[in-house]
Amino acid sequence: MRSVTFTKAILFAILFFASYNSVARKFYFSSTTGNDSYATNSITTPWKTLIKLQSCVIMSANVFHPGDSILFKRGDIFDNGHDAFASMAWQNDPVSGYTAPSGTASSPIVFSNYGDPNLPLPNFLFPRGANGGSPNTIGHSRHTLYFAGVSFIVFDGLQFNDFRFPYADKVTTAYTATGLHLGEHNGNPLNYRVRNMVVKNCNFSNIGYGIMSCGSYIQISNNNFTNMKSVGDTSGNGLFSDVGSSPVQPEGDHYLIDHNYMKGGWSYSSRNATGMGMVGGTIEVLNDFDSSKVIYNTFVDCQGLYEFGNNTGDNTLGPNDDTTA
Repeated sequence: MRSVTFTKAILFAILFFASYNSVARKFYFSSTTGNDSYATNSITTPWKTLIKLQSCVIMSANVFHPGDSILFKRGDIFDNGHDAFASMAWQNDPVSGYTAPSGTASSPIVFSNYGDPNLPLPNFLFPRGANGGSPNTIGHSRHTLYFAGVSFIVFDGLQFNDFRFPYADKVTTAYTATGLHLGEHNGNPLNYRVRNMVVKNCNFSNIGYGIMSCGSYIQISNNNFTNMKSVGDTSGNGLFSDVGSSPVQPEGDHYLIDHNYMKGGWSYSSRNATGMGMVGGTIEVLNDFDSSKVIYNTFVDCQGLYEFGNNTGDNTLGPNDDTTA
């Protein structure tokens, strides 16, 4: 009898956890009808800000789990995050008090949209605060959505279109530096990289970089990147404009970059003392870029297809075993 009881208990536990893991929850955000003070989240009681979203991933919150969907209302503009390094940071870094969740292969965490399909995709912008749009702010900041140390997250049907910035201005520093910042560059610990991320059906326009990415097994498919801008300058004094204007900046291995439309990957640069030059490129590869495929994309009016660079001092890093078609 004891054996039968024990077996039933084990079976119940297995069924319970299987049922728990199969429940795909949905969380809703609306900048027009939402309110961060709602005690429960639903399609009729959505939360409002990216600040609220970030508060749900700190160590004490632990709100999101594998399989969850975080949905933003179509037609809404989300410029309501932090105005520091990143408008919303989703990072797994217990030292800083963050334990942001990852998805799994069978149950990724999904960022997408909801609402009237005739309305534009939800739009994400870096807020015009202390650092927003300042030409004296060094280039690698003002990111909109920042992710580090996480895996199995999907971005499907979002846009990062900075309509506040003059469309024809190819000189001035863009207000929004990066739409999606996935993983950390510049020699940071490997656990700050990302893995198994998917970006699809998204639009990036009038910003410095569409996607900055550092990690493994990254898929970037069926997106539109148009009219990229200068991000800032490497001197930090606002005198030069020599960073940015690239749809994608990848670092890592096993990328699939396919069926994207990339146009206008360039801006003017005043770095040369003799006058205006140009900066930008379509895919600005940083350090290692291995075992990756860049296939079936359309490139129009860009400052070159590839730019290969290294900012670590390690001359063994570079592209290896990649396919471009």
